[in-house]
Amino acid sequence: MCWAEKCCFCVKINIGTTIIGIGSFIIFSILAVTSAVLLVLEDEEKKILKMSTNSTNPVQHVFGTDVRIISINVILVTVLIVSVLAVFFSVLLLIGIIKNRPGLVLSYFSFGIMATILMQLGCLLLLLSQYWYFSLIWFIVSLFYIHYLVVVHTVYELMQRGKLFGVTASEGLEEELLN
Repeated sequence: MCWAEKCCFCVKINIGTTIIGIGSFIIFSILAVTSAVLLVLEDEEKKILKMSTNSTNPVQHVFGTDVRIISINVILVTVLIVSVLAVFFSVLLLIGIIKNRPGLVLSYFSFGIMATILMQLGCLLLLLSQYWYFSLIWFIVSLFYIHYLVVVHTVYELMQRGKLFGVTASEGLEEELLN
């Protein structure tokens, strides 16, 4: 079977996978920090709204602002959890590439499959809510992520077949030169 030696036809595949790992680490770290900051800001807004409301009708207050804030908090907590998990698996991908551990690369690939399924479900939910432009953007992002997962899986398969990446690759070359 033919294996790709280059990522996106221009960069060596191990360097491309390292770039994918670093890029996903940065993107998901920014997403986690942003969602945590927004969660804190929403909590502060909730405290301000509770202090400033002198409503005589508690039903209007419950169905008005509290439901909106609770739903936003649920979404932000979900995004925060997925982002922190993605940062963790990005670190595992980088360690797997550097230390030549195919199991760690496979763990990132498995998480990526689950994240892709969640992205596609999110696209469908956005489409059902008639936000077709957000759905289209999210779908295009998931297509790029699928391509990145194909690259990661190719690296995993090459590791399984004995190709060395990372630190152990340079050690193998040094031993070969000494013999």
